[in-house]
Amino acid sequence: MSQAVRWLLRAGLGGIAVAAVLSCKNVDDPPAPAAIAGSWQYTETLADNLFQITCADTGVYTFNQDGPKFSGNYVQSGICQNQGTKFFNAGHGPVTDGSVTNVRLQFTASDLCSYTGQLSAAHDAVNAGTGICDFVDSSTSRHYSMQITWQMTRQ
Repeated sequence: MSQAVRWLLRAGLGGIAVAAVLSCKNVDDPPAPAAIAGSWQYTETLADNLFQITCADTGVYTFNQDGPKFSGNYVQSGICQNQGTKFFNAGHGPVTDGSVTNVRLQFTASDLCSYTGQLSAAHDAVNAGTGICDFVDSSTSRHYSMQITWQMTRQ
């Protein structure tokens, strides 16, 4: 094999290797987080089967976002039921420890309830979120663990 042919072969293989490296440059870069700042209407159902308590709430989350992190607040109204007795479940509070990717989000509300959910493809809804509220009632010393199903849509 002549010197010129060897040189062309090395140059050609070297060019292929460089092209392969350059084409893979952004493979490990994660997608940008979904833009979720603003107001979201939500509904949720909470249930503690051990103590037979259920709640149905509606409200609004307002999120402030900084890249993949977010915080905000919520306002809600709702009704809970415990063995036939109904009581109001209205309130408001902070949203903390929020994080979002391009497909999922998670956050804490009032330091009591943790939420997680998958965003729709258009990033305008969560259709089947889950969560849990763990707390101790100071008047009865009972530990409640309420399972949450929730959804929200951008306003």
